[in-house]
Amino acid sequence: MLPVSPERVLPTIQSGLRAFVGMTAWEELARQWVDAPARSEQLGFQPQSVGSHWIRHVQVDVVAINWQTRHILLGECTWTSGPVDRATVAELIEQKTPRVIAAMQISASDWTLRHAIFTRSGATPAAQELLAQHQGLLIDLERIYQDAASLRQTGLWCLRPSPTTWERRCPVGEPVELELVEGGRG
Repeated sequence: MLPVSPERVLPTIQSGLRAFVGMTAWEELARQWVDAPARSEQLGFQPQSVGSHWIRHVQVDVVAINWQTRHILLGECTWTSGPVDRATVAELIEQKTPRVIAAMQISASDWTLRHAIFTRSGATPAAQELLAQHQGLLIDLERIYQDAASLRQTGLWCLRPSPTTWERRCPVGEPVELELVEGGRG
C-alpha cells in the first residue's frame, strides 16, 4: 500500500467536490424532492415515475411523468456559486425539451409540459422571467430545506442519513440531517 499524504490529496478532493455534489447528490435530491408526497399540488400532477433522461447530445437531470394524465416535468440542476442565467433556462426549454419529446416518441401537443430549475444560488431576473413565461418552477436550496422541514413535521418523510436519501415515516422526534457542501445546513 502506498502512503497517502493528506496535505497533498485534500486539495485534489476539494477541487472536485463541488462538481461531484452538483453531478450526483444535488441531482438526486432534486429528483427526491419531485417524488416526495404532497408535491402534486406544486407540480400540477402526481408523478408516476421520476428519474433522469439522457440520449445522444442531451441530458435532462430530472424527469417526472404521469402517463395516464399525460403530464411531464423536465428539470435542470445547477450547483454553481452564482445564479442561473437565462441561457440555461432557454437551453432546457428550447433545445432539450424538443429532443426529449422526440426521443420519447410522443406529441408535445398531447401532453402538459412543465419545466423546473433546481439551483443552489437562485436565478437572474432574465432567467426568472423566461421561466415564468413558461409557467416553470424555480426551486432553490432554501426551498428544498423548507419543504424537507415541513415534510419532517408530518412524520412522513425525512432526509437520513445523507441529503440524497429520503426515508418514509421518520419518527417525529428525530432531527433532519441536511449536509450539503458550501452553504448547507446541518
